[in-house]
Amino acid sequence: AFIATDMKGTINLFSKGAENIFGCKAEDVLGTPISNYYVMGRDEAKKIMKILYQEGGLQNYETVMIIRNGKKVNMNLSVSLLKNSNGELIGTLGIGKDFTEFKRIERQLQQSEKLATVGELAAGIAHEVGTPLNVILGTAEYLMMEMEGDDPKIEELKIIISQAEHITKLIHQLLNFSRYNKPEFKSIDINSLVRDVLKLTDLQIAKEKIKVITDLQSDMPTIIGDDNQLQQVLINIIVNALHAMPQGGTLTIANRLDISESSTPHSNVFIEISISDTGCGIPSKDIPKIFDPFFTTKDIDKGTGLGLTVSHRIVEDHGGTIDVESKVNEGTRFTVKLPIQISEDTNVQ
Repeated sequence: AFIATDMKGTINLFSKGAENIFGCKAEDVLGTPISNYYVMGRDEAKKIMKILYQEGGLQNYETVMIIRNGKKVNMNLSVSLLKNSNGELIGTLGIGKDFTEFKRIERQLQQSEKLATVGELAAGIAHEVGTPLNVILGTAEYLMMEMEGDDPKIEELKIIISQAEHITKLIHQLLNFSRYNKPEFKSIDINSLVRDVLKLTDLQIAKEKIKVITDLQSDMPTIIGDDNQLQQVLINIIVNALHAMPQGGTLTIANRLDISESSTPHSNVFIEISISDTGCGIPSKDIPKIFDPFFTTKDIDKGTGLGLTVSHRIVEDHGGTIDVESKVNEGTRFTVKLPIQISEDTNVQ
């Protein structure tokens, strides 16, 4: 893709390759500022111009740009200054390559490496800690049985037992994490899946005084997936949303059909499921770490930091994606995209 600008940053050349990446015609772009298409806007444009003035050009510069419908793409840019026959600067010429898919694969490989390491660590911890913990738990329970009902030490033993049971639960989660099973695929109706998940979480939702809004489109195509694993993904996200709204709030679950221009190897037609809350939100500095193993902003008794890591792995094993957007004190939205089941009768219009 070739894009040229004058020295004020106004686009005066927009190639066919650029049209394909950005999803718009040259006549709609010519005469507009290049800064309109950087996620960081004028700050990014100024930064690039500063590098050009200092070094005369730049190679393999990574940035994020905005294309049609507000979608974002990772771009690799090489930009040089243009001069006329008198040696005067007249503009810039940029060559850009969409490497969104490359970045997706890179993130997936990094995540896989983390998961492999954590899986080995989890199995080792579970084995080494499990046996002595059972001894502690058994001894505390035995001592409670031997004490009189009014012995003040009983309350202290109850604390020991409670904390030991919490660690036991964590160990079971670690073992499940390290023994992760590949999905067993079958045809799934996504609306039925969402309704089943809401039934499973109904009591907790009612307890937290949460209002639920659903916007589920009818006649959605089916997906191929493991219903138990996908239930786990949605439950993890919903439980996180409930924890983010301790004073009550609104949980909104919606779906729609998405024909993606940045397709995965599995499909370019997805069912998009969004789960939004009106909770405390996630600080922007924490967003890049949200799917990392053991990363959590919750109290120790409310989370281990594995739920979203497992959810991320499940969604990717289904050929999909999971993303998060959040603003502090406004709320959070998770978006899960899953490829549909393609058949001769599938209508994606």
